[in-house]
Formats: sequence, structure tokens, C-alpha cells
Amino acid sequence: MKIDQVLTLIHVVEAGSISAASTVLNKSQPAISMTIKRLEETVGITLFNRNGYRLELTEKGQIYYQKCKLIVDQINQLNSYSDSLKRGEEHEVVISIEDSANVDPLLSSLKEVQSSFPNTQFKLHSETQLKSFQRLNKEEVQLAFTPWLPTFAAEGDFESKHVSNLEISFCIHRSLLAQVNVTDANDIDQSVLSKLPQVVPSDFAIDLNKDVLMKPIGRSLLKVNGYQTCVAAIHAQLGWGPIIKNMWSKALTEDFVSFQIEKDSTPICAEIRVVKNRKTILGPAANKIWSMF
Repeated sequence: MKIDQVLTLIHVVEAGSISAASTVLNKSQPAISMTIKRLEETVGITLFNRNGYRLELTEKGQIYYQKCKLIVDQINQLNSYSDSLKRGEEHEVVISIEDSANVDPLLSSLKEVQSSFPNTQFKLHSETQLKSFQRLNKEEVQLAFTPWLPTFAAEGDFESKHVSNLEISFCIHRSLLAQVNVTDANDIDQSVLSKLPQVVPSDFAIDLNKDVLMKPIGRSLLKVNGYQTCVAAIHAQLGWGPIIKNMWSKALTEDFVSFQIEKDSTPICAEIRVVKNRKTILGPAANKIWSMF
């Protein structure tokens, strides 16, 4: 069996007749008929019923045709992949995403990049406690979507772009407040919070002023190593703790109260940024994602 025979079979089936296929292939009808006959001799089955006016695939011929289509599609994909490698496109782009980062902007941009680079596969790794910076330093990922403070620049030779704003506040379930006879959010202060359990992030992968989010005020501490676990713990009424407002606004129902520890303080503001290692040269697909922010 030769690839030319397989392609001829496919063209005859899709064109509907040998006559139509001869026009598409720019070959004579006898040549096409001979190619099909030799293919049938090679595989040992009759591919077409020749009793009627039109050629129709036999039952086995239909199955054989479908398998030929799969093979040709795979060959076309392989040729396309080879061409993409010649153009310098990446085989794979690995992106690290902190679980406290809103992934919607990334996913929106990734859809367009997938269309432009169909031969590049993408890996999205969820990270916690700012481990994305470690992966960037080790060059295990090309890009990271992560919360960002100016002090993070000292953790490596990074270049970053703004993606969205990040506003951190605190949240508590009303039933916990009821345990200390508090019903009004305006009455929440450190003396109230000190009587209740507190949910705090455990150690981060990089240096960070932990008192901002981890100042031990509560009666007891529940340490968690990821934002999603923190949210789940607050939902489960295991304590009060930090929340990211723009990620959890829909969940702030009438059962929860948002507050600041200090009465006159404002929410903690940071950014979500896309970050890359400055010394890493991005390939076309990764660079397209980078350029979209």
C-alpha cells in the first residue's frame, strides 16, 4: 500500500466518482481506476460496489476509508507540526498561575493564542504561596500570573506587566460574630476578633511582610497553604481571614461580613501581573501571550 493509493481512494470517495476525482487530481480516469484496483489487490478486499451507476463503498471499504482518513489527517498534522518547528514555534509553553490570581484574563488571551499556534501545547500549573517565583528563577516556566508587590522585584531578574488590580480585605461569617454577641459590622475590632479563630496563610515561598495578612490576632490560628483552602475554611466557619474582593464578590452574600481590622484603614491593594524571567527569550506563542498585556 502506498500513500498515493490512499489519497486516491479518499479523493474518489469525496468527489463521488472517478470522473470527478480525475479533475481534482489532474489524472486520467483509467489511471485512477488502476490505482484503486491495485489498492484492492494489496489489501485483499473489494472497496467499491460496481454494480450501480455510482461507485459505493462496501461495508469493509467504508471502514477502510475511515481509517485512511485518520492516517492522512495524522500525516497532515505531522507536516504542520514540522513546519511550525521550522518557524521556531515552541513545542510547549508552561505557565504558572497562583491560586490567588484571577485566571480569566489569561484564559481569554490563551484562546486566541491557541488558534494562532495550534501545534503548541500549553501547560497551566496552579501554584500557592508565591511558588511561581521559584519556578521562574529555575526557568521551569516561561510565564507566571501572580500577585505582585514592588518588593518582589528583589526575588529575581524579573520583568512584569500589569494584568489587573488586587484588593484584599477580611471576611467573617455572621454566625461566628453571633458567638461573641456582635451583629453589626461596625462593631468589629481587634478585641472582638481576638475572641474568634483566625484563618491565616502559612509561610510563603519568598520574603513577605507577613504581618499584613498573618498578624496573629485570633484566639487560635488555622494555617492554610493556598487561597482556595482559605476561602473554603472561611465558608466552613472555621475562622475569619483574608479575601480577595474581585474574586469573591459573588460569594459575599448576606451570611458574610467584609471588614478592615483597623477602622480607618483601606483595603490592602496590590496587582496581578504577568511575570517572566528577564534572561529567558520567549518563543512566538509565549511572546504573543506576553504582548497581550
